[in-house]
Amino acid sequence: MIIDRHSKRLAGSSFLVTGASSGLGFGISIALAQKGAEVIAVGRDKKGLEDLSDAIKRSMGSVTLVCIDLAKEGTIEELSNKVSEKFGELRGIIHCAMSSLQMVPISQVSLKEIEINLLSPIMISFRLISCFHR
Repeated sequence: MIIDRHSKRLAGSSFLVTGASSGLGFGISIALAQKGAEVIAVGRDKKGLEDLSDAIKRSMGSVTLVCIDLAKEGTIEELSNKVSEKFGELRGIIHCAMSSLQMVPISQVSLKEIEINLLSPIMISFRLISCFHR
């Protein structure tokens, strides 16, 4: 049996991953767990988070699921308090959560939709960093 000398190099480290219920956040969560990290997986899609949990458990990894919408007022602050109490200091925050514009002609997209889709990820990142790294 060949053992990868780097296979558990993140053991004991906690990472918060947003957008973990699909796409890039899903994949990053699995990769971190396979390297031994404790993953705090945040997403809005409960089924997607449950699928992630199943995938991580099959690879003998560790995950904590948090089903919330980070865009709602107060959720990031509450999340940071609970995560800090349970896990202490995080090794990293990987922000992959994002809403996306529908594929429609640009003339059908409102300025409000563009504002939400472009500014929301920046504002959520700012709030995450502010709350977790006081």
